Amino acid sequence: MGIQFNIDQIKYANDNVQLSIDTYKALQNTSKVLKKNIKKVNINKIENLQDDLFDYIEDTKEIGNILSTSYDLPLNLDEQEIDAELALIEDSILDENIEQDNIASYIEDDKKEEDKNLLQQIPVEEKNSDTNQQKTKKETYFAQRES
Repeated sequence: MGIQFNIDQIKYANDNVQLSIDTYKALQNTSKVLKKNIKKVNINKIENLQDDLFDYIEDTKEIGNILSTSYDLPLNLDEQEIDAELALIEDSILDENIEQDNIASYIEDDKKEEDKNLLQQIPVEEKNSDTNQQKTKKETYFAQRES
């Protein structure tokens, strides 16, 4: 058993050395290829290209900002003035709605009373068939009112 263990240990060490040699050769070949390819690349050209792309993007943003400028709005907007104007508009809309509600309420009350009286006067068709739905007073009333 001790002999087999020693043989396995020597085999394992030999495999490790061979793996290290293969790794070294791979790194050496990769280094040569990388060195050869880096010579093909000019770092200054890459930096210049990056700078140009950055400038193009900035120009594009500036063009977008110019094109999205509204012609109706002044360039110097004061938020307090805008908020005050918005508050005035909201108040005027609220005042108009209150006035309309006051006017409409008494007109609608008269109309509701009139509608109730008319509903009571309208005859209702009664049908015995389950497949046909019966018309309610309201459906009949509104159907007659639309025509």
